[in-house]
Amino acid sequence: MAGAPDLRQLVKGPAQGRHRMARHLWRMCLALFIAAGSLFTGPGAVIFPAAWRSSGWMSLPENLTLLIMLAWLLGLAWAGLRQRRRRQVGPSVTPVGRR
Repeated sequence: MAGAPDLRQLVKGPAQGRHRMARHLWRMCLALFIAAGSLFTGPGAVIFPAAWRSSGWMSLPENLTLLIMLAWLLGLAWAGLRQRRRRQVGPSVTPVGRR
């Protein structure tokens, strides 16, 4: 799943702008998700007290990682839509000094 963008990059060339940021965000958050899963709900969870492990709170860091990644990706997509819409409509007010 993470190898497909690499193949696309080899064929089309390096990513630019928002696409590059989204790819970086995807990779970093995936790595953080795997690390948090290993520590809090995986084999690393033995360092925490049994009462903590039996509660549902130990999965919170994993879920927060995914939610934050989703929020950033949606923010990047929204910024791209706004930017495209501005280019289509053009400036609504002529700047002072330019006519």
